[in-house]
Amino acid sequence: MAEPMAVARMKRVSVLFPRERRDEILASLQGAGVVQLETPEEVRLEEEPVAGPAGDMVERLAHALSYLDRFVPEKKGLLGSFVTLKQDLRPEEVEAFRRRLNAEEVCARVGRDDLRWGQIAVRLGELGQEEALLEPWRGLGVRLGDLDDMPATMVRAYVAAAEAFETIEEQAGELSLFLWKAPRSGRQVSFVAVWPRSEGLEEELTGRGARRVVFGDFAGEPEEELERLAGERRALEEERETLRERARSLEGLRPGLKALHDHYYVAAERAGLVLGRTEKVGLATGWVAAARAEGLRESLEGLGVAAVVEDPREGEEPPVALDNPRWLKPFEVVTTLYGYPRYNEVDPTPLLAPFFFVFFGVALADAGYGLALMGLAYMLIRQLRLRPGEDSLPRLLMLGGAAAVLFGAIGGSWFGDSLQLLPGWGPVVFARDVLAKLDPVTDPLTMLGISLGLGVLQVWTGIAIKLTLQVKAGQAADGIWEQGTWLLFLPSLVLMGVGGSLGLAEVAPKLAMVTGLGVALGAARKQRNWLLKPFSGLLGLYGVMGYLGDVLSYARLLALGLASTIIGIVVNQIAVLVGGIPLVGVVAGAGVMAGGHVFNLLISTLGSFVHAGRLQFVEFFTKFFEGGGKPFRPFRREGRYTVVRG
Repeated sequence: MAEPMAVARMKRVSVLFPRERRDEILASLQGAGVVQLETPEEVRLEEEPVAGPAGDMVERLAHALSYLDRFVPEKKGLLGSFVTLKQDLRPEEVEAFRRRLNAEEVCARVGRDDLRWGQIAVRLGELGQEEALLEPWRGLGVRLGDLDDMPATMVRAYVAAAEAFETIEEQAGELSLFLWKAPRSGRQVSFVAVWPRSEGLEEELTGRGARRVVFGDFAGEPEEELERLAGERRALEEERETLRERARSLEGLRPGLKALHDHYYVAAERAGLVLGRTEKVGLATGWVAAARAEGLRESLEGLGVAAVVEDPREGEEPPVALDNPRWLKPFEVVTTLYGYPRYNEVDPTPLLAPFFFVFFGVALADAGYGLALMGLAYMLIRQLRLRPGEDSLPRLLMLGGAAAVLFGAIGGSWFGDSLQLLPGWGPVVFARDVLAKLDPVTDPLTMLGISLGLGVLQVWTGIAIKLTLQVKAGQAADGIWEQGTWLLFLPSLVLMGVGGSLGLAEVAPKLAMVTGLGVALGAARKQRNWLLKPFSGLLGLYGVMGYLGDVLSYARLLALGLASTIIGIVVNQIAVLVGGIPLVGVVAGAGVMAGGHVFNLLISTLGSFVHAGRLQFVEFFTKFFEGGGKPFRPFRREGRYTVVRG
């Protein structure tokens, strides 16, 4: 297997332990957080695992926290509304929560209270329906239990639209009906109909729009029944308020409930693993970074279990952990958005880092926004209490902000043209007149040339990297003919464009012809049919159109930088106009400036990140990077609410 380049070397590790110590050993591996466990092959496996009691406690504690949040929402702040701020704990603090807090009892209480809350909610809904049924019958003056058929007489309750009731009332004499109308009638009329026993009259009434009402178990007068229902409603509301207070009383237990939720969550993860087994021995296998392999082996042997560490076998594809110095770690965010390199492939992170830094700065191109972005990213790291390895994205934004300060200062953009609105203080004059060397708004063609020049440089670099990789892989001839010829041809084309200003107007075309011939020969060398070789060569030269399209894509850097600057200028102009309004102008102008620049900072940062990354993925990586590696995912303690250190 080829030696991996710029990715961490991996070792295969196998751990043998007595089966009765399964959870202890897995907890040790989980605490170390350096081994990616895999299901062993070609050995007898454990039966399909279940989360067991730990998994049950995870569900019950999650339910308890959700129930508590319904009544006492946690105050999270602005940042906490978007991300989960995890609490740092030590193992002894988790153990203290386990001793002090009876999670079983709390969860049982929450389960009973939530069930009762649901029952009350259902009953209150039923009460609303029953009250709606009885309300129209107030003042009827008859017990509802008496509205029942008798041996010789039919006594029934109905409701009908007012127009339909008038028709029924007019024909009551003909139908031998006695009607008793409830006092509370409007567009719907509630009434009691009495007639000599006759089944056919029911159809007559329903045919005229009447709908029968059945009161079920209600037997008293409507007012009495409504009062009874109101009393029941008051009792249920009081009970519900008691449940609210009981839920609020749990607020002080929230940190402990979170800690125990995560404690049982990681225990359930251990229980859910599928390991190898014999009658008495368990087997856990996986991968560990070579730099940590010896320390892991010694710690496991200290626990009295056997650990076998070996090199990857022939044909195996180990997981990939990127291995870069700390200052490059933030740029791994860009690489992993595209994908991981294969184990024996080059890690593109060190190669893309300078380009991404420059492209982000050129695209954001405002020193004020850069400073603000650096400050916000630093606050994010502090507020989330991110440790090294967890803070890659905020640190990448800090580096991008630094690049924006650099290129924004060169372009004279500080929150748009805000420096033009300030008095001529020394620092303002220095930033406005000394640092500013190129204004992309008044001189966009120069900035366009710089953007396209950066494109040529990155495309050329990608081809050079591919050539280097092919030479290292023993494919020197292919590399020279397929990549080396382009390395000469592309600069010669650039010289043709600028050769006049360099005094190379006569040499540049000749150089382009010679290097172009080299490209054509390289494209034709593998064509076995001699008659088709010229066509293969011409087709190879057509590849210059693809490279031209790649380079033109870098014009987006100019567009993004101009957009950021011009929007900032427009925000300032609007703020100045609004500021002239009497009385409220100063406050309104400040609001417009603050809101406008915050909005511009957000959309410009997003655009700079997306497009600086896109240029890496589409124009750079395609020259030499394949990807498709499996990321290294170590088995570690990762809770939803807490981080256990130590």
